[in-house]
Amino acid sequence: MAMVIFAAFLPSHNELFCLRRLYAPIRVFQPSCLTVGTNELLLASANDYSIRLSVDYNDVIFKFECFSLKTESTLLSSWPSASVIAILDGWHIITCLFRFEWEREALNGEVPINLKQIVRQRGIRNNISNAATAVGVSMVGLEFWDVEKGMPIASIISNDDDPATFRIYRESCEIKALNNECECVKLDEVAQWSENLKDWLKLLGTN
Repeated sequence: MAMVIFAAFLPSHNELFCLRRLYAPIRVFQPSCLTVGTNELLLASANDYSIRLSVDYNDVIFKFECFSLKTESTLLSSWPSASVIAILDGWHIITCLFRFEWEREALNGEVPINLKQIVRQRGIRNNISNAATAVGVSMVGLEFWDVEKGMPIASIISNDDDPATFRIYRESCEIKALNNECECVKLDEVAQWSENLKDWLKLLGTN
C-alpha cells in the first residue's frame, strides 16, 4: 500500500467506562418527538445506570467524513418525554464494532466522467485497497452477546442510509451481514485492540 493519510476516531477511556457499567436488561429510549430516525438514544440499565448514545462525525480529509458512536453517562430523568423502543435482555457482554472506510482514485470508467473520480469503500482492514489514499476508522456500533448461545441478540449501529442516525438490528442474518464489514472487539479488549492498531499503522508508514 502506498503512503496514505490515516485517521482513527476511537472511544476514550471514559466512554468505555460508561459501557462497562451497563447490565441486562437494557431499556432503549428515544426522544418521543421523533417519528423517523434518531441521532441519539438513551440506554437505561438494570442497575439504574443510564448512558446517552449519539453519532458524531470527523474529517479524515476534506469532504471525507467518518461517523462514530459516542457515549456519555446521563440521567433517565433528563429525558422526561422519551419512549421505549426496545428492550435488550439475555445478553452477557458487549462488543464494539469498528469499521474502516477508505478513498481511492476511480478506475477508468468506474465513475461517471462528470463526477469526482474518487471511490469510497468500507470494511475490515484486510479489505483496504492497496490504492487507498485516505483511510479512517471509527466505532460505529455496539453488539450485545449471549455468551451461552455464542451469538449476539442485538446490534445498535449508525444507520447506513443516514449515518447520523441509529438503527437497531435483531435478526441474526442482518447482524451477520454487519459483522462481515466490521471488526468486532470485546469491550474489555478495546484498549489492546487500539494498541495493536497503532503497531499496524507503523508498519504501513501512514501519516
